[in-house]
Amino acid sequence: MSSCKMGKQNEEDACVDKRLRVIGVKGLRVADASILASASGNTQVPSGMIGSRAAEIIIEDEQKKRDSSEDDDY
Repeated sequence: MSSCKMGKQNEEDACVDKRLRVIGVKGLRVADASILASASGNTQVPSGMIGSRAAEIIIEDEQKKRDSSEDDDY
């Protein structure tokens, strides 16, 4: 069982949303094996995949912020 469950904001036991943001805490994400629903065996590869996806998510979110702030300049 995961110690930091991924789920929707209205789920009672969810800690992070699908974009790895900690629910209720601004500016904090969890990107490790604790978000896995279940883990049996070596978690090295899934942890690497989570980290890689987290990097993509962060880049996407920052690009959206920049794009929206550029629109405000006009």
